[in-house]
Amino acid sequence: HVVWVGEGAGVGGAERTWTVPARGVATVRGLLSVLTEIRAERVVVQYSPYLWTRSGFDLTAAVLALALRWRGSAADVVFHELWVPPMKRPVGFVRGLFQRAMAGVIARAARRVVVTSRERLGELSRVGARTDALALVPMTSLVPVVPLAAGERERERAELGLDAGDVALVLFGFDHDSRPTAGLARVRQALFEAGLASRLLVVGTARVPGDADVRAWIHELG
Repeated sequence: HVVWVGEGAGVGGAERTWTVPARGVATVRGLLSVLTEIRAERVVVQYSPYLWTRSGFDLTAAVLALALRWRGSAADVVFHELWVPPMKRPVGFVRGLFQRAMAGVIARAARRVVVTSRERLGELSRVGARTDALALVPMTSLVPVVPLAAGERERERAELGLDAGDVALVLFGFDHDSRPTAGLARVRQALFEAGLASRLLVVGTARVPGDADVRAWIHELG
């Protein structure tokens, strides 16, 4: 659904809602029709390679970016994620290459491209994004600081299976092939070799390959 609230040419001051198809070329046609009706002066797209499909194979955002560029009203694109690194499995390998290509198409078609890390600036530059179109806007933590009463921190840590000297590692989100969680076991080993015990807290679900000892190191909070 596309919802418009506020003043705008052709829609008055009332709230309007349009329904467009879920993905594909029909979605692009629907969005372009809405943008034409409200005479949008600026279009901002927040992009993720899994935005319109769980499979990770989708052309919608790339077609929309090209269509807007062709109309002379190129979008500003905020990349939430660029692409999933190619995996060893055939489907994962092809998906990674496909998403990398789509990110390049979108970045080259956009008026302005916003990313949240310097690494992503370099990655988009390598797939053809214009240097003058790239902007870095670091994303701060969205986890609020919660004041704790005396002794409350220790009680909370104990409930999570953390001893007094343990290093707490936290993984937010849900498991997916795009998340290189195998490296977490190596982090655990590096901390152990430095004389530091640790515990991995997962807010969501995650698969970390390893033996029973490694799996026992993980505490899933759901």
